[in-house]
Amino acid sequence: MKRTLILLVFLFLAMAGTMAVMRNREGRLASTGPTASLPAIMSFIVTPQQISRGDRITVEWHTIGVGSVTLAWGSEGNPRDSMQERKALPPSGNMTFQPLDDTIFVLECEPVSLQACRESVSVRVK
Repeated sequence: MKRTLILLVFLFLAMAGTMAVMRNREGRLASTGPTASLPAIMSFIVTPQQISRGDRITVEWHTIGVGSVTLAWGSEGNPRDSMQERKALPPSGNMTFQPLDDTIFVLECEPVSLQACRESVSVRVK
């Protein structure tokens, strides 16, 4: 009887620990407190990455621990201040473009905390 009780308590604790790890990996922790998720870009992709002039592309992103994101884009080689941008986009989403030249896309997090995140992807036009 005592062994069975100890085994059940051990199994319960093991399941509780496993569930906590799974919740952490999925980014479901609260956005405040010492265990909060740090802002992060989980994925940021452009498809397709090489196109013919006039073809459409999709830019897709998924972030965690942020309130919103800013997406900027412009011809590669041009200064950052000449890029177009859309602010206050949702933490996960997508947009469609029809670039005429090689274009760089920059995703910047607007996090709740002071930790910032930034990533860029490019599309090549043949």
